[in-house]
Amino acid sequence: MSGTVGLAGVAGAVAASGEVRESGQRLCAAAAAMWERSRATKAATTHLLQRTDELRRARLTLQKRGRIAAAMGRHFQVTAAECAALHGLAKDSPLTADFFAAIERVERLHEECKSLVHCGFETAALDVMEKISLHREAAVERLFRWTQKACRHFDTLTHTHTHTHTHLDSLVPRALEKLQSRPVLFKYVVDEYCAARKSDLVRAFINALTEGGAGKPIEHNAHDPERYTSDILSWVRQILPLEKENLAALFKRCDQIDSAEEIRTTLADITEGLCHPLKVRIELILTSDKNPVLLCAIVNLLRFYGRILNDELRGGLLFVTLDELRIQGENVFLAAVEIKVKADLGRGVKAPPSNLSPSPIVSDLLSFLREIFAATPISDQRERADLLKAVSFVIDPLLRAVNETACHLSSSDMAVYLLNCIYQIQCTISLCQFVNDYGERLQAQSDAQMDTLTSEQASSLVANLNLGPIYTILQGQEKGPLSAIPGMESSALRSFMNKFDSFIAMPDVFLLPQITLLVSSANKISIRKRSFEVILAIYKNLHSSIHNPNNKYENPNTIVRRTPEEVSELLAL
Repeated sequence: MSGTVGLAGVAGAVAASGEVRESGQRLCAAAAAMWERSRATKAATTHLLQRTDELRRARLTLQKRGRIAAAMGRHFQVTAAECAALHGLAKDSPLTADFFAAIERVERLHEECKSLVHCGFETAALDVMEKISLHREAAVERLFRWTQKACRHFDTLTHTHTHTHTHLDSLVPRALEKLQSRPVLFKYVVDEYCAARKSDLVRAFINALTEGGAGKPIEHNAHDPERYTSDILSWVRQILPLEKENLAALFKRCDQIDSAEEIRTTLADITEGLCHPLKVRIELILTSDKNPVLLCAIVNLLRFYGRILNDELRGGLLFVTLDELRIQGENVFLAAVEIKVKADLGRGVKAPPSNLSPSPIVSDLLSFLREIFAATPISDQRERADLLKAVSFVIDPLLRAVNETACHLSSSDMAVYLLNCIYQIQCTISLCQFVNDYGERLQAQSDAQMDTLTSEQASSLVANLNLGPIYTILQGQEKGPLSAIPGMESSALRSFMNKFDSFIAMPDVFLLPQITLLVSSANKISIRKRSFEVILAIYKNLHSSIHNPNNKYENPNTIVRRTPEEVSELLAL
């Protein structure tokens, strides 16, 4: 009974254990299913998270692009205020500083659009560029019209110091700065300015000539051609700095052009209007006045102011006009010189006075030449050439006339007269150091006359001292001692030496009267010295011959008591 109960208990336990095992298996299966469901859920959740992250990043990118697009829209959009400044509220409304700020922004946007094209935003950039270009072209057209109008009255702007005009004056250079990128429009504006200033200058020039300003009109001095010409040219010279200052103010902001060259070219164009009234008045002076000295002074004024204008304008019609007037003046001046010289010499060079000094006509013409020298400052090669022409027109015919007059005189008188005339001519041309050719020619003629007069003086001394026979004997080839030749004996030589001693004591008494009439002391001293040297050479020959034992002179020291050196010292040779 007890065994049966035990078996029943075991069987119950086994059955319970089987149930537990089945329950465990069912739990394991349920856990495995749950794990599978968990893994599938995790996989699905990871994909959602990834997708969510992608969507979040896409949203941020779109938001960023939206902000960029909004910022670009605001940046590349021309505001209503800027449109009003660029296009103007009315057709003729003046420009202001706002206009230049707006156009600078439009130009900056245009350049930035070019950068966008290169960065891959072609469509948007080209669309913006098209819209901006419309504003830009409209602004440039308005700027061009306004600047043209402003330049027509730029003289008022630069000389009126009200607040409004000073403001406008500061805008004109800014306008030209913007227009320099448009060369055609820039040139039109500059031409408009030139036309306005040219008209104003001509009007001011005529006013200065006829009415004057603070002082008397220039034509008040029309009776004095030199001062009249000087005042005209001085007025022209004085207006150049002001016009140059105006142009410098106009182009001060232009950095794409050569401002210095543009100023010179424009200044040359502005001053063209002065050419006709200036030329008419100076030509009237050149054709009506026949005074060579006055014409010379006017030519020098034209040359002086021509150099100044050439430095300022580097050419130009005004400089060309002055240069043409200078050439015309030089021709008229040389013709007047030729006429005067012919008229003066046509009356004939009178015979020289008794003192053989230059004739009055010679002195008058040389005085005239000195006046020309005084009126001609030499500064370049061209002026030297012109002065040489004037000198040749005076000196050449004067020398011919002097030589024709001298032909009627004796050889000594002719030599003295020509030397006096040549000396006076030399003194005159020495005032001008650029006529060396004439100095050499005159010196050659002077030397020829000096040789003639020296020969005459030496011949006179030889004759007065009875040196002729002695010189002939000394030069001869006679045989035998000199003491045996008639005229060379000791008694005859002692008689000669007595006369020679009186010559040594007072040599000037033996000079020709004509020598004392020489104007030049240098010529007088030279002729005296050269003729005395001839006598000294003969005396040396005589002295050596007397002391030569072969000539058999007894006591030669009693015949010639002085050595040649002593004679030379006494004659101051």
